[in-house]
Amino acid sequence: MGKQKRVTVVVAEPGKQPEAREVDNTLAALQALVGGYLECQPWGTYYIWMNEDGRRLSLPYNRAVADQMYLGTIFVAKTAKCGDMVGLTEKEIGEVCLWLHLPARFASVGGG
Repeated sequence: MGKQKRVTVVVAEPGKQPEAREVDNTLAALQALVGGYLECQPWGTYYIWMNEDGRRLSLPYNRAVADQMYLGTIFVAKTAKCGDMVGLTEKEIGEVCLWLHLPARFASVGGG
């Protein structure tokens, strides 16, 4: 299976509820989503992507997830074994949206 041209991710903007979006699976499109260079952190079987310069740019507080504070727009996606980003399923979208709605102390994946 080759790289997916478009992927479904969950986007969470500061002060807004998380939502599923289909986006182009290109570096330029993903950087535009967070407003700059990408930084990625694992979150259970998912990855949270953010602007790596969020603190330096004084981006607005977004939310805390698994004891980590995020600034600016973030998005959640998965990767295949080869490292390519893959879209989320409807079930995964529902789980991620629920976790991003919960207070930080409850928003860890895998019971942590």
